[in-house]
Amino acid sequence: MRALARMSAIVAVLGVTSGVVGGLLVILLHAVQHLAFGYSEGLFLYGSEQAPAWRRLVCLMLAGLIAGVGWWAVYRWFKPLVSIGSALGREDTEGRRMPFWPTVVHGLLQIVTVALGSPLGREVAPREISAAIADRVTEWLGVLGHPRRVLIASAAGAGLAAVYGVPLGGAVFTLEVLLVSFAWSAVIPALACSAIAAGVAAAIVPDDLQYTVGHTPVTTSVWFWAVVFGPLCGLAAWAFRWFTRRCAASAPRDWQLIPRAFAAFTTVGIISMVLPQILGNGKAAAQVGFDHTVGFWMLLALLAARVVAVGLALLGGGQGGLLTPAIANGSLLGALVGTLWSGLNPGAIVTTYALIGAAAFLAAAQRMPATAILLVFELTRMDAAMLGPAMVAAAGSAAIERALANRVRH
Repeated sequence: MRALARMSAIVAVLGVTSGVVGGLLVILLHAVQHLAFGYSEGLFLYGSEQAPAWRRLVCLMLAGLIAGVGWWAVYRWFKPLVSIGSALGREDTEGRRMPFWPTVVHGLLQIVTVALGSPLGREVAPREISAAIADRVTEWLGVLGHPRRVLIASAAGAGLAAVYGVPLGGAVFTLEVLLVSFAWSAVIPALACSAIAAGVAAAIVPDDLQYTVGHTPVTTSVWFWAVVFGPLCGLAAWAFRWFTRRCAASAPRDWQLIPRAFAAFTTVGIISMVLPQILGNGKAAAQVGFDHTVGFWMLLALLAARVVAVGLALLGGGQGGLLTPAIANGSLLGALVGTLWSGLNPGAIVTTYALIGAAAFLAAAQRMPATAILLVFELTRMDAAMLGPAMVAAAGSAAIERALANRVRH
């Protein structure tokens, strides 16, 4: 009983700290966005569209300068960064310690650059900072082995839950992606930590709704479309995963990072002068797909521009997540193919196809099908009836992506 009480207390503390971290990072993100793009209220999509074209370019140039100088300084003068995977012992049995301050600076750079328009995701920062805190806490308390891995992973998943308000998605991310285990010894801490973090963050940043979608009726046509679309989405997700990994691997870490980052982000800024919806972590672009307020060619242009922008940011040495960029790509791809499908099926609601596309693309591109379904469900609060078609498409997409990856590897 004493061991259980001790573990419960640690989980509660880590849940609260992860929630505070997530809430504060969201406040910082919004503050920088409002200041940089000159709007006082409303969604970032509105702010970026209303900002003058020159202001968008200047914001991205500033983001490139901060990214280049900031990450060059981190690589040059701080202790080497340690990924969450390394801390969990994926590369070595005991796991490596995450340096606290370098991890915090690394996370803050991600949040600031995303707020200034970087097309990468903001979700890695709260995960890494929360995991670094858990690493310090477990070291201080002498927690070792499997319990340490579970606590660090639970804190990381709780960071995701806090920043997006997705307690169930954060917990399943912990189990499916970080621990690759659904053992009871992991399930209970993961659920508790994510739930506490999401609640604390909601108290700090109330009503931070991520996406808005309308009613999406599910018909036989939707089920059939999900079966057909899944493999197509898997092919696109495999290409995106291959492309982004190559771009990230080509990024410099020496002094060349400064001019490369500035040039890359400036190019993204030039594109945003015409297509402001590509800016930010992908939330704005995803909402365009969910709203279906633009036509086929605009959807195609936004999808292509988002992929190019993400590639440029990674090539320039920018850091950030690919979770929300994957949701954006899936939403735009789903809306794109759904627009064609609606021509054969008058009366179809394209938002339905965008939602399915977001879940299916995320499932394959990030290799987390269960987490993808729950994340899209919680982020959009879509109708429960959508879960079935989304699961079918996600399964088909993930299967094709894995088959293609194995074929290329061998």
